[in-house]
Amino acid sequence: MTAMASSSRHSDIGRRFAQAAATYDGAAVLQRGIAESLLAQTQRLLPSPSSNERWIDVGCGTGYLTQRLARQRATHAGPLWGIDIAHPMLLQARSSRSNAIQWLQADAARLPFSTGSVDRFYSSLALQWLDDLGLFLEEAYRCLRPGGWLSFSTLGDDTLRELRQLQQQVSGQPHPSSFMSVERFCETLHHSALQLSHHRRQSFCCHYADVIQLMRGLSRLGAQGPTPSQRGLKGRAWLRQLTAASDDVRAPQGIPARYDTHFVILHKPR
Repeated sequence: MTAMASSSRHSDIGRRFAQAAATYDGAAVLQRGIAESLLAQTQRLLPSPSSNERWIDVGCGTGYLTQRLARQRATHAGPLWGIDIAHPMLLQARSSRSNAIQWLQADAARLPFSTGSVDRFYSSLALQWLDDLGLFLEEAYRCLRPGGWLSFSTLGDDTLRELRQLQQQVSGQPHPSSFMSVERFCETLHHSALQLSHHRRQSFCCHYADVIQLMRGLSRLGAQGPTPSQRGLKGRAWLRQLTAASDDVRAPQGIPARYDTHFVILHKPR
Protein backbone atom coordinates (compact mmCIF):
# COMPACT_ATOMS: atom_id res chain seq x y z
CA MET A 1 0.00 0.00 0.00
CA THR A 2 2.97 2.21 -0.29
CA ALA A 3 4.52 3.70 -3.30
CA MET A 4 6.81 3.14 -6.19
CA ALA A 5 7.85 5.63 -8.83
CA SER A 6 9.87 5.63 -11.99
CA SER A 7 11.56 9.03 -12.19
CA SER A 8 12.77 11.96 -10.07
CA ARG A 9 9.93 11.42 -7.59
CA HIS A 10 11.39 8.00 -6.77
CA SER A 11 13.60 9.03 -3.86
CA ASP A 12 11.06 11.47 -2.40
CA ILE A 13 8.24 8.91 -2.40
CA GLY A 14 10.51 6.23 -0.97
CA ARG A 15 11.66 8.60 1.78
CA ARG A 16 8.13 9.64 2.76
CA PHE A 17 6.87 6.10 3.08
CA ALA A 18 10.02 4.97 4.84
CA GLN A 19 9.44 7.68 7.45
CA ALA A 20 5.83 6.56 7.87
CA ALA A 21 6.61 2.86 8.42
CA ALA A 22 6.16 2.99 12.20
CA THR A 23 2.89 4.97 12.09
CA TYR A 24 1.24 3.59 8.95
CA ASP A 25 -0.73 0.69 10.46
CA GLY A 26 -2.23 2.89 13.16
CA ALA A 27 -3.53 5.36 10.60
CA ALA A 28 -4.56 3.02 7.77
CA VAL A 29 -8.09 2.05 8.83
CA LEU A 30 -9.72 3.16 5.58
CA GLN A 31 -6.83 1.71 3.54
CA ARG A 32 -7.44 -1.70 5.10
CA GLY A 33 -11.12 -1.41 4.23
CA ILE A 34 -10.26 -0.73 0.59
CA ALA A 35 -7.90 -3.74 0.57
CA GLU A 36 -10.73 -5.89 1.94
CA SER A 37 -13.04 -4.63 -0.81
CA LEU A 38 -10.43 -5.53 -3.43
CA LEU A 39 -10.12 -9.02 -1.96
CA ALA A 40 -13.89 -9.51 -1.93
CA GLN A 41 -14.15 -8.54 -5.59
CA THR A 42 -11.30 -10.84 -6.66
CA GLN A 43 -12.71 -13.76 -4.68
CA ARG A 44 -16.05 -13.29 -6.43
CA LEU A 45 -14.74 -12.73 -9.95
CA LEU A 46 -11.49 -14.70 -10.34
CA PRO A 47 -11.32 -18.46 -10.85
CA SER A 48 -10.14 -20.67 -8.01
CA PRO A 49 -6.34 -20.79 -7.93
CA SER A 50 -4.41 -23.84 -9.04
CA SER A 51 -1.74 -25.44 -6.89
CA ASN A 52 1.70 -23.87 -6.72
CA GLU A 53 0.72 -20.50 -8.17
CA ARG A 54 3.09 -17.56 -7.71
CA TRP A 55 1.40 -14.44 -6.33
CA ILE A 56 2.94 -10.97 -5.92
CA ASP A 57 1.63 -8.05 -3.84
CA VAL A 58 3.00 -4.88 -5.45
CA GLY A 59 3.52 -1.92 -3.11
CA CYS A 60 2.82 -4.15 -0.11
CA GLY A 61 3.76 -1.59 2.54
CA THR A 62 3.55 -3.18 5.99
CA GLY A 63 2.01 -6.30 4.45
CA TYR A 64 -1.66 -6.17 5.40
CA LEU A 65 -2.96 -7.28 1.99
CA THR A 66 -0.09 -9.77 1.61
CA GLN A 67 -1.01 -11.42 4.91
CA ARG A 68 -4.66 -11.58 3.90
CA LEU A 69 -3.66 -13.25 0.62
CA ALA A 70 -1.60 -15.78 2.57
CA ARG A 71 -4.63 -16.70 4.68
CA GLN A 72 -6.84 -16.94 1.60
CA ARG A 73 -4.64 -19.45 -0.21
CA ALA A 74 -4.59 -23.21 0.25
CA THR A 75 -1.79 -24.87 2.19
CA HIS A 76 -0.34 -26.30 -1.03
CA ALA A 77 -0.12 -22.87 -2.67
CA GLY A 78 3.08 -21.64 -4.28
CA PRO A 79 5.31 -18.71 -3.35
CA LEU A 80 3.85 -15.40 -2.19
CA TRP A 81 5.92 -12.22 -2.42
CA GLY A 82 5.41 -8.73 -1.04
CA ILE A 83 7.45 -6.04 -2.79
CA ASP A 84 7.84 -2.39 -1.87
CA ILE A 85 10.25 0.45 -2.55
CA ALA A 86 10.48 1.51 1.12
CA HIS A 87 12.81 -0.80 3.07
CA PRO A 88 11.49 0.25 6.53
CA MET A 89 7.99 -0.79 5.42
CA LEU A 90 9.35 -4.25 4.59
CA LEU A 91 11.10 -4.46 7.97
CA GLN A 92 7.75 -3.69 9.61
CA ALA A 93 6.10 -6.38 7.49
CA ARG A 94 8.73 -9.00 8.34
CA SER A 95 8.32 -8.33 12.06
CA SER A 96 4.55 -8.82 12.14
CA ARG A 97 3.47 -11.01 9.22
CA SER A 98 3.69 -14.67 8.22
CA ASN A 99 7.08 -16.28 7.83
CA ALA A 100 5.76 -17.96 4.69
CA ILE A 101 5.78 -14.63 2.82
CA GLN A 102 8.91 -13.51 0.97
CA TRP A 103 9.67 -9.77 1.12
CA LEU A 104 11.67 -7.88 -1.48
CA GLN A 105 12.61 -4.23 -1.98
CA ALA A 106 11.76 -3.41 -5.59
CA ASP A 107 10.28 -0.77 -7.89
CA ALA A 108 6.99 -1.47 -9.68
CA ALA A 109 8.34 0.16 -12.83
CA ARG A 110 11.09 -2.48 -13.01
CA LEU A 111 9.61 -5.70 -11.71
CA PRO A 112 12.34 -8.18 -10.69
CA PHE A 113 10.61 -11.26 -12.09
CA SER A 114 11.33 -13.23 -15.23
CA THR A 115 9.01 -13.29 -18.22
CA GLY A 116 5.95 -15.50 -17.77
CA SER A 117 6.77 -16.41 -14.18
CA VAL A 118 3.84 -14.89 -12.19
CA ASP A 119 0.27 -16.17 -11.92
CA ARG A 120 -1.31 -13.24 -10.10
CA PHE A 121 -0.39 -9.67 -9.23
CA TYR A 122 -2.25 -7.78 -6.54
CA SER A 123 -1.86 -4.16 -5.47
CA SER A 124 -3.88 -1.88 -3.21
CA LEU A 125 -3.44 1.92 -3.15
CA ALA A 126 0.11 1.97 -4.48
CA LEU A 127 -0.01 2.40 -8.25
CA GLN A 128 -1.30 5.98 -8.05
CA TRP A 129 2.23 7.04 -7.09
CA LEU A 130 3.71 5.82 -10.37
CA ASP A 131 4.71 8.35 -13.01
CA ASP A 132 3.56 5.96 -15.75
CA LEU A 133 0.83 3.43 -15.05
CA GLY A 134 1.10 2.20 -18.64
CA LEU A 135 4.73 1.20 -18.07
CA PHE A 136 3.73 -0.86 -15.05
CA LEU A 137 0.98 -2.57 -17.05
CA GLU A 138 3.58 -3.48 -19.68
CA GLU A 139 5.81 -4.93 -16.95
CA ALA A 140 2.92 -6.88 -15.46
CA TYR A 141 2.03 -8.26 -18.90
CA ARG A 142 5.64 -9.37 -19.39
CA CYS A 143 5.82 -11.14 -16.03
CA LEU A 144 2.41 -12.81 -16.09
CA ARG A 145 1.94 -16.28 -17.45
CA PRO A 146 -0.72 -16.62 -20.17
CA GLY A 147 -3.99 -16.79 -18.30
CA GLY A 148 -2.59 -14.75 -15.39
CA TRP A 149 -4.37 -11.94 -13.54
CA LEU A 150 -3.65 -8.44 -12.29
CA SER A 151 -6.03 -7.05 -9.65
CA PHE A 152 -5.54 -3.62 -8.09
CA SER A 153 -7.07 -0.60 -6.43
CA THR A 154 -5.77 2.90 -7.09
CA LEU A 155 -6.84 6.50 -6.53
CA GLY A 156 -8.60 8.83 -8.96
CA ASP A 157 -8.64 12.56 -9.38
CA ASP A 158 -11.53 13.26 -7.00
CA THR A 159 -9.38 12.17 -4.05
CA LEU A 160 -9.08 14.78 -1.25
CA ARG A 161 -11.39 17.08 -3.16
CA GLU A 162 -12.45 19.04 -0.07
CA LEU A 163 -8.88 19.61 1.08
CA ARG A 164 -7.91 20.88 -2.35
CA GLN A 165 -10.93 23.17 -2.27
CA LEU A 166 -9.67 24.68 0.99
CA GLN A 167 -6.17 25.09 -0.42
CA GLN A 168 -7.49 26.93 -3.42
CA GLN A 169 -9.68 29.17 -1.27
CA VAL A 170 -6.78 30.13 1.00
CA SER A 171 -4.08 30.54 -1.65
CA GLY A 172 -6.22 31.91 -4.46
CA GLN A 173 -4.53 29.47 -6.84
CA PRO A 174 -5.83 26.30 -8.52
CA HIS A 175 -4.96 23.03 -6.82
CA PRO A 176 -5.49 20.28 -9.38
CA SER A 177 -5.40 16.65 -8.35
CA SER A 178 -2.08 14.84 -8.63
CA PHE A 179 -3.90 11.65 -9.65
CA MET A 180 -5.09 10.58 -13.10
CA SER A 181 -8.38 11.77 -14.50
CA VAL A 182 -10.93 9.05 -15.14
CA GLU A 183 -10.63 9.69 -18.89
CA ARG A 184 -6.86 9.24 -18.89
CA PHE A 185 -7.11 6.25 -16.56
CA CYS A 186 -9.60 4.46 -18.79
CA GLU A 187 -7.54 5.29 -21.86
CA THR A 188 -4.46 3.75 -20.22
CA LEU A 189 -6.39 0.57 -19.47
CA HIS A 190 -7.73 0.49 -23.03
CA HIS A 191 -4.24 0.67 -24.54
CA SER A 192 -2.86 -2.12 -22.35
CA ALA A 193 -2.20 -5.56 -23.84
CA LEU A 194 -3.97 -6.94 -20.78
CA GLN A 195 -7.70 -7.50 -21.19
CA LEU A 196 -10.06 -5.60 -18.90
CA SER A 197 -12.33 -7.95 -16.96
CA HIS A 198 -13.69 -5.62 -14.28
CA HIS A 199 -13.63 -1.90 -13.42
CA ARG A 200 -15.53 -0.35 -10.55
CA ARG A 201 -15.23 3.21 -9.23
CA GLN A 202 -16.22 3.85 -5.63
CA SER A 203 -15.80 6.74 -3.18
CA PHE A 204 -14.66 6.09 0.39
CA CYS A 205 -14.56 8.79 3.05
CA CYS A 206 -13.18 9.22 6.54
CA HIS A 207 -13.52 12.30 8.75
CA TYR A 208 -11.23 14.28 11.02
CA ALA A 209 -12.01 16.67 13.85
CA ASP A 210 -10.16 19.53 12.16
CA VAL A 211 -7.71 20.37 9.38
CA ILE A 212 -4.67 19.83 11.61
CA GLN A 213 -5.78 16.27 12.41
CA LEU A 214 -6.37 15.63 8.71
CA MET A 215 -2.86 16.80 7.81
CA ARG A 216 -1.37 14.70 10.60
CA GLY A 217 -3.31 11.69 9.38
CA LEU A 218 -1.94 12.09 5.85
CA SER A 219 1.58 12.44 7.23
CA ARG A 220 1.25 9.25 9.29
CA LEU A 221 0.24 7.42 6.11
CA GLY A 222 3.22 8.76 4.14
CA ALA A 223 0.91 10.62 1.76
CA GLN A 224 2.28 13.96 0.66
CA GLY A 225 0.25 16.70 2.27
CA PRO A 226 0.47 20.25 0.93
CA THR A 227 3.14 22.36 2.62
CA PRO A 228 3.14 26.07 3.42
CA SER A 229 6.27 26.68 1.35
CA GLN A 230 4.52 25.30 -1.72
CA ARG A 231 1.66 27.79 -1.28
CA GLY A 232 3.61 30.96 -0.44
CA LEU A 233 2.31 30.94 3.13
CA LYS A 234 4.06 30.23 6.41
CA GLY A 235 3.49 27.47 8.93
CA ARG A 236 0.94 28.31 11.58
CA ALA A 237 -0.59 31.19 9.67
CA TRP A 238 -1.26 28.86 6.75
CA LEU A 239 -2.93 26.29 9.02
CA ARG A 240 -4.98 29.01 10.74
CA GLN A 241 -6.31 30.15 7.37
CA LEU A 242 -7.19 26.60 6.35
CA THR A 243 -8.92 26.07 9.68
CA ALA A 244 -10.87 29.32 9.35
CA ALA A 245 -12.10 28.24 5.91
CA SER A 246 -12.85 24.64 6.90
CA ASP A 247 -16.50 25.22 7.82
CA ASP A 248 -17.17 25.50 4.09
CA VAL A 249 -16.41 21.79 3.67
CA ARG A 250 -17.18 20.43 7.12
CA ALA A 251 -19.70 17.59 7.32
CA PRO A 252 -21.59 16.60 10.50
CA GLN A 253 -18.93 13.92 11.10
CA GLY A 254 -16.00 16.33 10.64
CA ILE A 255 -13.60 17.38 7.89
CA PRO A 256 -13.87 14.79 5.07
CA ALA A 257 -10.95 13.01 3.46
CA ARG A 258 -12.32 11.47 0.29
CA TYR A 259 -10.66 8.55 -1.52
CA ASP A 260 -11.86 8.23 -5.12
CA THR A 261 -11.02 4.57 -5.70
CA HIS A 262 -10.77 2.49 -8.87
CA PHE A 263 -10.95 -1.31 -8.59
CA VAL A 264 -9.58 -3.07 -11.66
CA ILE A 265 -9.08 -6.68 -12.73
CA LEU A 266 -7.06 -7.38 -15.89
CA HIS A 267 -6.31 -10.69 -17.59
CA LYS A 268 -3.46 -11.87 -19.81
CA PRO A 269 -4.94 -13.92 -22.67
CA ARG A 270 -3.81 -17.49 -23.11
